[in-house]
Amino acid sequence: MIATLFSTLLLATPMASAQDAPAPVDRVICKRDNSVGTRLAKRTCMKESEWKQAEQRSRDDRNRILDNAEREGRNAETPYAKPS
Repeated sequence: MIATLFSTLLLATPMASAQDAPAPVDRVICKRDNSVGTRLAKRTCMKESEWKQAEQRSRDDRNRILDNAEREGRNAETPYAKPS
């Protein structure tokens, strides 16, 4: 009788699922950009996911520039210099 009551309570209790879990918080991160030519640093704030996207875009752009330089026979260290 007690075992039946206990099993009934276990089945009636809602189980926590992945859908019930709170979504991870996308926190805001602020970074300072020390530009050349000014003593004042520029502060940029974005969400963590936006920083990751910006970093990925930057890596993609860098790789695209270096790939184009290699294809045109330019030096990878100075991709904009004309070949001699």
